[in-house]
Amino acid sequence: MSGSADRDEPTVVLGLERNLAGALAYSLTFISGLFFYVLADDEYVRFHATQSIVTFGGIFALVLLLELLGGVLGVLAPGTALPATFALLSSALGLFAFVLWIVLLVQAARGRRFRLPGIGRVVDQFI
Repeated sequence: MSGSADRDEPTVVLGLERNLAGALAYSLTFISGLFFYVLADDEYVRFHATQSIVTFGGIFALVLLLELLGGVLGVLAPGTALPATFALLSSALGLFAFVLWIVLLVQAARGRRFRLPGIGRVVDQFI
């Protein structure tokens, strides 16, 4: 057979087709990313698992920080627009994360190694 192994026959990782395993690395955001990062030895799946961990772990931490700051400001500065502003930012980030989650899941399922700007370099260091 000539050509790359990626194109000729499906690679099986953890009993799953490689593209499906890559997509499932995003399924439960950074939690499933951790699962596939630890258990999979395939570079394609580990790429998507690592990107899921870095991307959605970071977004989760940022949303948590925004919610915490909003709560603290609600106690320290009641009656101001600051708590509502932090809640709005947190909600907007959550919506952005949802759209990004769908895009990354679909790209992985299609067999594409879609690198997010800035995060792709961090991901490459862990693979």
